[in-house]
Amino acid sequence: MDNKESLHIVLTDTETGAEIEMTIADTATLNGVRYLLVYESGFNDEDEAEARILKEIDDSGDDVYYEQVTGDDELEAAAALFNDPENGYEIEL
Repeated sequence: MDNKESLHIVLTDTETGAEIEMTIADTATLNGVRYLLVYESGFNDEDEAEARILKEIDDSGDDVYYEQVTGDDELEAAAALFNDPENGYEIEL
């Protein structure tokens, strides 16, 4: 992302209700679907952070909802959006 200020979202585990604050590293759009590359906030070494790719599933209200990308084909396609040496990300699946 071009912003120097980090943007954050909160993920809620639908089974346990646990909340995890995530930092948005980058965003991309593929076939009209918005994807986020995120990592757990407070992680000291962004270079070694375990990242997740989320996709937007609903933005019809005040909140925007995302889910983790899990399908192999979709995950590979979304990872390719972010796997670019120019933006400093190396995505390993």
